[in-house]
This record gives sequence, structure tokens and C-alpha cells, in this order.
Amino acid sequence: MAPYDVFQQTFGMSIASNAAGAGVGTQEDLQKVFEERLPALLAPYGEWAPIWGPTLWKNAPENAETGPDHAWVVLRNPAVTFDDGSVHDTYVVAIAGTARNSQYDWSGVNLRVGTLVDFDAWVAAGVKNVPGGVKAGTPTVSYVSIGAALAVQKLFAIAAPTGVAGAGTNLYDFFAGLGTSGPSRIIFTGHSLVKHYPSPANVRVYMTAGPSPGNGPFVTAFSAAFPPMNAGATYQVWNQNIYNTLDVNTSKIPKMYGTPGPLDVRLVMNQMNSLIGGTGVVYKPMPGRSFPGVPSGLPTPKNMKEFLAAALSQHELPYHTYIISHGPPVASKHETLGHGVAWKTLQQVLYSSTVLGELAVWAEHIEEVQVEVAAESGRV
Repeated sequence: MAPYDVFQQTFGMSIASNAAGAGVGTQEDLQKVFEERLPALLAPYGEWAPIWGPTLWKNAPENAETGPDHAWVVLRNPAVTFDDGSVHDTYVVAIAGTARNSQYDWSGVNLRVGTLVDFDAWVAAGVKNVPGGVKAGTPTVSYVSIGAALAVQKLFAIAAPTGVAGAGTNLYDFFAGLGTSGPSRIIFTGHSLVKHYPSPANVRVYMTAGPSPGNGPFVTAFSAAFPPMNAGATYQVWNQNIYNTLDVNTSKIPKMYGTPGPLDVRLVMNQMNSLIGGTGVVYKPMPGRSFPGVPSGLPTPKNMKEFLAAALSQHELPYHTYIISHGPPVASKHETLGHGVAWKTLQQVLYSSTVLGELAVWAEHIEEVQVEVAAESGRV
């Protein structure tokens, strides 16, 4: 019997899906690292093994200077004890946190936060199809951001590579082919990536640190399809976004770590909010369960760089401590990842977080708001 409960095991699967997430290299080399490191990361959590994948994808597969854009795997354990004491053959769809996609440059960031996808229309047309976007929406329609929709589309449409379970089959066709022979429970999980799928009674969602991918009608639809289960517990809850109160939250930036917040952070958020406001819809947080954050002890941020450092300290380790009761396995930077794969720089680590990555990219273009910064500071 695994020493961890079903929620801790599920979170462990989510972290294991990031097995190659700390590296930069070609898609082929990162895939090898993913396959080789995954078993050791799974081992503490019981009898879990890949039944589809693992699969890693990069928009620029030959670029050895960037990390994975997406990584995901379906894991099976034939006898998992759930919170109600029942035992089920279980599949966990573990999805690594989405990195800032390499195909998006400065204009691409604008595209992601300022372009909407009609969620219901896209799902009806087929989630394997590339979603189309609109710049303005109707408040009563369920919308998600183009970035969230593109991420889900790729997860369903890209086939598992040669040499792994389910090779040549994409995730959508894998589940469609199960028919009535599938498992009695399916869990979707990911850190920093929110999902939304059809809701048979045997499906659970376990989200941690999820951003706000859609508007109010989308969140309402999600809540109806996936009501909270085991809602009286702490981290032991299905279908809720578990989040650290000190983790970066777009509704609280830039004042999260001190009022009024760094000037450059305020200006970046003003531009972001202006762009989002032009769509005519309001992004809403997913239904969630918070846990109290512990201050990092870092000084109050005075600029974007310090703000991002404070935010990064709240984005991963606190979740391990809260859910697993200890930090993640720490790989020394002296340890080689193999296959020519190098470790990410701090900047690349920031890019690997959905919200922090967005802020980091905007910060790179801070020259474009320097006139505003100077004017507000009385320097012009």
C-alpha cells in the first residue's frame, strides 16, 4: 500500500510529469530525459506505470536553447484506494505546467491575453481542431483564452512518440478507443494548468496553482460539470483549484507583496488589464480551496525582477510542503540530465510558469513603457 493518500499520489503524478521540465534541449533529447527520469519520480507513490506516453512536445523541436512547451503522460494503477474507502482501477492524466510557448513573441503574448475562444463551439467542432479566436465577446457566452485553448488542443491532438506506450495514438483517440473497457476512475491533474473536459461520473479533477483561463459562464459550466467532492477537507478535495494565498494572483498583482507594488509591475498590469478589458469579458478564477502562504522572508520587491523572485518562491515548494508534507526531490545542478540537456536559467524557470512567464515577457519589453514610468516618477 502506498504511504500517500490518493490526493498526494495524484499530486505526485503531476510533479512527475515535469521530469524534463528543468532542462533545455532538443525535443528528442528532452523526450529521452522524460522517459528516463519518470520511473524514479513515480516510485514513492505506489504501483503507477505509463499506459500512454510519456510525451513531450516543442514548437521548435530542434532548438536546444529552450525547454519543453508541453509534457504529459497517462499513468495507471489497478488498485487505488479513494477517499471514501473504495478501490478502483485508475488512470491519471498528468500534465506538466505549461511553459511560455516558443511560437509566441511579444505580439503573441498580446494575442494570448486579448483573444478569446468560444469554448462550447470549439468543443462541438472537435477539441483536436485548432481553435479560432475573436477579439471581443458576448458576456453570456463561455470563453477561454486562446492560450488555454491551444494548450488543450495540443494535448489531445499530438500522438505519443515511437518507443512509448500508445505510440502513434493521440490522447483523444486513446480514450475514445477504450470504450467500456476503460478504468473505473480517471483523474486529470496538473500544476499551473487548468483543464475542462466532459464529465462522466468516474472523472475527477485535481488542480493546483491554476490560473484563470476563462470568464464567468465558463467557470459556472465547470462547477456544474465538476462539483466539489470531499469538500470538508484541506488539500483532500476534488474539482477545486488548490492555491497558496501568497502565490501570484492576477487580481491581486501588483500589491501582493507590498503596497502599492513596484512601479514597473503596476504599469505592466495596467497594459494587460487594458488589453483584456477590450475583449468585453472578465476572466474569473476557478472554484478553489486556499491554504495560508508563509512569507518567504525576501525584502519587499522594489521592481519587476524582485517581484518575480518573490512570486517564484511561492509557486512550487509551498505546494509540496502543504500536500506531501515535504519538499520535492532536489536535483543538484552538478547532476547531469544526460543527452546533452542543460539546466534552465532562472529566466527560463520563470517562463515555465504560466502567469510568471507572462509577466517576465512583458518585463523584457519594459522599454516600451519607460516614458510612462519616467512621467509618473517625475523624471521627464
